Amino acid sequence: MEAIAETVADFLRQRQLHGSIDVLIPAPPSDTTRPFQPVYEMARKIGRRTGIFVNFDVLQKTKNTAPLKDIEDLATRRDILKDAFWMPPRALWGRRVLIFDDLYRSGATLCAIYRVVREEGQAGWVYALTITKTRTKR
Repeated sequence: MEAIAETVADFLRQRQLHGSIDVLIPAPPSDTTRPFQPVYEMARKIGRRTGIFVNFDVLQKTKNTAPLKDIEDLATRRDILKDAFWMPPRALWGRRVLIFDDLYRSGATLCAIYRVVREEGQAGWVYALTITKTRTKR
């Protein structure tokens, strides 16, 4: 995990983003009962290496969702994520936000979070970063 966090920090530095991001927001996990949350731990490590503030509280999950990694149908994934996230109005007003998730498959989770961050949170700029992309069966 340390090596991945350092690679991410280098990536952000090379693209001159690490100094222009105000807050990193990790995607809330599907299974909130697990004692160890890899997304949160990785976000913590990235924040330490870059000096970017990591906010674990502003984006909240409003309902339990099944893990999406085994659901192939995009419409089903979007339906599961509909109204799954919330944040206080204008909580990120004008800020430059980096949404972080460990896994990218269809982009449905990132799109759902992006909508909340921009529309409800009123963020000025929104970037997204994932660590892994899954293979699709085609």
